[in-house]
Amino acid sequence: MARDRATFLAHRKGLQKTKFYCQVCERQCLDENGFKCHIQSESHIRKLHSKLSSVGDNARKLVDEYSKKFLTDFLGQLHRMHGEKSIGANRFYQEYIQDKDHIHLNSTRWNSLTRLVMYLKDTGRCDVVINDEELEDSDTAKFSIAYRGSSDSIVKRKEREKKKIMSSDKESSEKLLKEQIQRGSSRTAGNSEEKEKESETKPVVAFKPIGKIKLKLGSSGVL
Repeated sequence: MARDRATFLAHRKGLQKTKFYCQVCERQCLDENGFKCHIQSESHIRKLHSKLSSVGDNARKLVDEYSKKFLTDFLGQLHRMHGEKSIGANRFYQEYIQDKDHIHLNSTRWNSLTRLVMYLKDTGRCDVVINDEELEDSDTAKFSIAYRGSSDSIVKRKEREKKKIMSSDKESSEKLLKEQIQRGSSRTAGNSEEKEKESETKPVVAFKPIGKIKLKLGSSGVL
């Protein structure tokens, strides 16, 4: 009786284990027995065949599609909610699975959160810190993850910062040049005014005529 009540409450609160979720049918099963019964049902087999036919009856390709979608959603939410700050892997995973429409981990290529974290670390998608005090491999609480921007995004961010600095330097240079031009114009105008004042104050020297100059020519030349 108590077990039935616990199962009912788990179903009501959405606390079912994600490993009992069927991604193909998008259906949550209550326990292992319910999950086994579901995957043997005609409706599940029919939907599975339909999914496989859409990828050329290639089961690996179907798993790869789920894995790609899961990774995109997982990292996207990690970046949006926490930026590049570190957070416990298990804690964030619990945040991620709050959305009932998310791609479930059991339908991807990673059969555990530990394997997913190691993949994120090995591929450079996340910085992973391992707390060596936790000795149990199954205890995912020992992992902390932090989103790492791609090389392209880092380059673009640096380019934006560089352009911003260059724009600031350009504005400063233009401002300095304008100030120099204004100073030069002011000095030129001041010199012109001083010359005009000097010309106004200088006395005018008048030259008196000394008369006509006479030349006499003698037999020996000019006298």
